Amino acid sequence: MSEIKAKKITAIHQFHSVSAYGDAITNGLLFTRGLLQELGFESIIYVEHVAPELTHELQHYSTFSSDPDHLLLLHHSIGHDLDGWVEKINNSIYLVYHNITPPHFFPKRSIHYRKTKQGLAQLESFKSKIDATIADSAFNASDLHKAGYDAVTVLPMLFDVESLRNHPWNEALVQEQSQVPTILFVGRVCPNKGQLHLIKIAKLLKELVDHPFQLVLVGGFAPTDPYTVKVQEAITANHLDDCVRLTGKIPAEDLYAWYRSADVYVCMSEHEGFGVPLIEAMAFDVPVIALNNSNVGDTLGSGGILIRHNNPGAIALLIKLLINNLPLRSQVIQEQRKRIQSFTHSKILEQLVHFLQEQGIEIPNRPVIAAEKA
Repeated sequence: MSEIKAKKITAIHQFHSVSAYGDAITNGLLFTRGLLQELGFESIIYVEHVAPELTHELQHYSTFSSDPDHLLLLHHSIGHDLDGWVEKINNSIYLVYHNITPPHFFPKRSIHYRKTKQGLAQLESFKSKIDATIADSAFNASDLHKAGYDAVTVLPMLFDVESLRNHPWNEALVQEQSQVPTILFVGRVCPNKGQLHLIKIAKLLKELVDHPFQLVLVGGFAPTDPYTVKVQEAITANHLDDCVRLTGKIPAEDLYAWYRSADVYVCMSEHEGFGVPLIEAMAFDVPVIALNNSNVGDTLGSGGILIRHNNPGAIALLIKLLINNLPLRSQVIQEQRKRIQSFTHSKILEQLVHFLQEQGIEIPNRPVIAAEKA
């Protein structure tokens, strides 16, 4: 095989249309920027909509200027109206695909339906501009293959599990909630996340246990959204107002407190391009039960308990068992600790170095990886 001539790239910038404080993709942009800077590249994050809390971290896309010595990572997870801007970019562009939730999960007249349809169409229209392609999961890679992208590298540049555990947390919240067994799920309230399935499980669990517990649903919601209304109605209809809590969007300190307080993490999502909270839960030693949909099985790997069927009664029994059976709980946690070693800073950095080298990019500060030390 002939040697690839190294390309002199001085900066690797990033673009994503939206940003939000605490959002998984936004956190991934910040993490990726850190990796690129560690390798010696200049790196700026450009977005169309700058989150108010991140004005010191992000720049508006209008300030971006093309440079032949620069590379742009075009992150894609939702439709936007910047097709013309993308077409005018003269830099090399690498696509980083985070999945687009299928439009059928949303009402046809909703903004989410329109944006997801638009995003899928843009996968096709951007194809001629893309020089290399990254997906953050095997499931997302399969989406790209279906869209006609040939060479796709799976590289989950999303988070550093070590930093998750070191992040400040709300200790008062931990102390306040420590006396009540807690079942946790993290994800915005919407049809594909499956909160209604969790309500059914909570109803049956309440019939199985003779002590208080709480189901905590962390994630943003619009009170008048039809699915949110259905969730609220199901809570009341099943007499669960005393044990189901919808927190809405919360600060990172509170999120990490809930992970530290949780006894079991249950995911009944019907569609996950990756499923970052699954890894977050495992990083905090919370036993995970998850429905085997989309990329969930690949994300869990050997960790957690993967279930094939949505059987609320059986899942309620499994939750009860995980809370009470300490040897089983310990075994699940041990396997999860092995799994999250795949998402350490050094592992992700090593994969990024390998990807860039495959593209023939010269790395200014190339780290000495374990394989080279041996």
